[in-house]
Amino acid sequence: MRPGALRSALACGLAALASCIPPAASLRPQPAPRPLPAPALAPGVVPDSLDFGLVFRAAGPLPAAAPPRSAAAATSAESRLEPFALPSRSVRVLVTESSRRVSVRTGEPVSLLAGRRQHHERLAGRIVLEPGGAEARVSAEGERPFSVSLPCTLQSASGAALLSLDSLSCRGSLVLAAAGAGLTVVNIVDIEEYLRGVVPLELGVRDARHLEALKAQAVAARTYACRKVQERAAQSFDVYATVADQVYGGAAAADSVSDRAIRETAGVVAVYGDSLIQAFYHSTCGGRTAAAHEVWDMAPRPYLVSVDDRDGSGKPWCAASHYAHWSVSWSREQLAAILARYGADASCGGSFGGSLGRLAVVSRSSCGRVARLEAASARGTLELCGDRVRFGLRRPEAGSAILPSSRFEVSEGERRGRVTVSGSGYGHGVGLCQYGALGRAAAGQGYAQILQAYYPGVQLRRIGAAVR
Repeated sequence: MRPGALRSALACGLAALASCIPPAASLRPQPAPRPLPAPALAPGVVPDSLDFGLVFRAAGPLPAAAPPRSAAAATSAESRLEPFALPSRSVRVLVTESSRRVSVRTGEPVSLLAGRRQHHERLAGRIVLEPGGAEARVSAEGERPFSVSLPCTLQSASGAALLSLDSLSCRGSLVLAAAGAGLTVVNIVDIEEYLRGVVPLELGVRDARHLEALKAQAVAARTYACRKVQERAAQSFDVYATVADQVYGGAAAADSVSDRAIRETAGVVAVYGDSLIQAFYHSTCGGRTAAAHEVWDMAPRPYLVSVDDRDGSGKPWCAASHYAHWSVSWSREQLAAILARYGADASCGGSFGGSLGRLAVVSRSSCGRVARLEAASARGTLELCGDRVRFGLRRPEAGSAILPSSRFEVSEGERRGRVTVSGSGYGHGVGLCQYGALGRAAAGQGYAQILQAYYPGVQLRRIGAAVR
């Protein structure tokens, strides 16, 4: 998603969408749909820093798991969880934005509804919708083309039909609304079905040795989504299907071991007091997680504090990650060009221009991450603060990816004229460390113990009856 033209298109399309999607009770007002403030926290929090599961597709080998906990003991503990009421068991996932043509395939007949009117009861095969103002032209197999008012909904009687878009297959229903000259599509899906498309993409496809880590991921992802349902009640969708929230791959992403983890934690969420927590997570912490208020401009959270994440021997639980240790090196000319291009957007003060002078860490947070860095240049000194440091010091290779983490040291290297940063970790470092969870699970820790290690003081509750 990018700011600019899309923002105005979404403003129109998503407003229309709201008229046909049931609202949920709001926890608190939520900022407007993302151009670039996020993850619906407070001003200054950067959505791109979420880095959910970005490195798990190339995950390395992990230690063999310890024997599993007693199933009877786990079941007994989980059966005592207190209920937690939510406004809805469904999640509204924004899956397509401003598309000039939406093609849906289904093997089971579906209904097309617009407002309170049901236009067709048994559409099947390939259904194509093309926008035209307040209406969409519909072409379906065995049907004459017809027009339908927007927004409209495609749904099956059973709710189990697989609705396949160009790049995503999903269950539930699809709501389509006008967005400028295109169509926006929202998938309304049960929370547990939604997780089947999230957990394997966020933590990777794992075997039963790491079931407890998958359970911890399922609870964190469920809690994150449920809080978004509360926070974005006044908007027309709850979550993006991308790293702006949680990566959602629909039905095709489902995996049997992840399914088991979701099933065995069905409805379990993490709360602090009477509220769902902000269940942030990241790939690799490097041995110590970060306090949220030291990373982003937000008030401290008692469960998002810096946590020592090493085992009894002092080894980080996330040591199996490819990003347990890393380094990035630039020529001074390369780094000057990168800072000139990206520094202003990532800056917390000052300016940069011309040749690079001194690059120095001015202060660190309590967990050892860079809190403030200064880059002196011929025409001023640029300041980069907190997690935004990663967005100013981009990597030199094609694509200019942000730095893996802000947990690093700066050196000139052996050859004068080059600057090197050497660090550990991947992501913002707040909340659950995904590779750490895998390491803990391999050592025999249960999912509740894992969650309470990364979110100290939280309690686990089970979603009860929906609020009417």
